[in-house]
Amino acid sequence: MASKVAICNLALGWLGENPITAITDPARAAQLCNANFDLLRDAVLEEGEWGFALKQAGPLAPVNPGPTFGPGNLFNLPTDCLRALRCLDSSDVGSISSVFTDGMSAFPQSRLQWRREGMAVRAEVSAVYVEYIAKIEDTELFSPGFTQAMAARLAAELSMPITNSATMFQTMWKLYERKLRDGLNLENMQGRQQPIRSDQLTRVR
Repeated sequence: MASKVAICNLALGWLGENPITAITDPARAAQLCNANFDLLRDAVLEEGEWGFALKQAGPLAPVNPGPTFGPGNLFNLPTDCLRALRCLDSSDVGSISSVFTDGMSAFPQSRLQWRREGMAVRAEVSAVYVEYIAKIEDTELFSPGFTQAMAARLAAELSMPITNSATMFQTMWKLYERKLRDGLNLENMQGRQQPIRSDQLTRVR
């Protein structure tokens, strides 16, 4: 799998920039990569249900004190949670267990009503289970599709400061759209339906 430097060099190569040898190089391109890499990694992780970043936790117990007002309990999410995908109660978990025993690979819809509030979720139950996208910092764990999407996103964000070209930005953003879709389509082939999180891929920012 690719290192952080290799991902940066892939992005810089698309921009016609010389490669770097370390993320801490004094070169401006390296400084830009260093300043943007982690923020963009988390943004791309949030865009879809990448299999390498999927985690589960639970049962989570209510925190005390609970909400200042309104119904339900608050449940602290894991500290590495970027995006909560599904919250389930014990009856949902039991249903899923029986579904998988019957040989099905898709999660049924949860009946639990919930919403995210900061680094917690609120729900009117006594315990919850959560499936989420985790912050994955080790590039060795990235899938090939994610690596390509990450490099394209980095290239798009660095295109203006490096090339000062709106045309290059448009080109790199379209490349990102394609790489993201390609990567998530590969995830779809592994037994899950992975929705893209937002509509931002259908427009240029």
